[in-house]
Amino acid sequence: MRLQIHLPKPIWITFGIIFVVVGFIGIILPLMPGLVFFILAAFCFAKGSPRLLRKLLSHPQIGPQIMDWKRGKGMRLKTKILAIAMVTISLTISIFYVIQVEYVKWVVLVSMLAIDGYILSVKTRKANPQILPLKPSKNSEKKSAHESDKKIFNSH
Repeated sequence: MRLQIHLPKPIWITFGIIFVVVGFIGIILPLMPGLVFFILAAFCFAKGSPRLLRKLLSHPQIGPQIMDWKRGKGMRLKTKILAIAMVTISLTISIFYVIQVEYVKWVVLVSMLAIDGYILSVKTRKANPQILPLKPSKNSEKKSAHESDKKIFNSH
């Protein structure tokens, strides 16, 4: 069963913009992960504005990470380490210095361990996977295209 939420497009766009702002705050602040909010923003933009979704996905640092997540390719090691560190540091500070109620501290601790465990369970992806070129096809119709393919493939 798939949950479907029907909201007007302006609401989706508003939530998307809020998540993008919070995501950029997460990039700037050391205790808050940003990628989660960019993934949420992408979801909202997919519902409300294909143009804003394309703009978010075309960002050179954020777009590839969102697409890696969407395609199930996993998270980069650097991203995993940063996410685990930020979640652990921020929630540990909350447990010891912010939260006063004892059982809430335990709930936050269990939540922190669950989040860290989930991040660890996500497949780790290489930062820059090497892409190997394909061999040129033998049935090229245009000679000039075939010659340019040879130049590209022989240059490696």
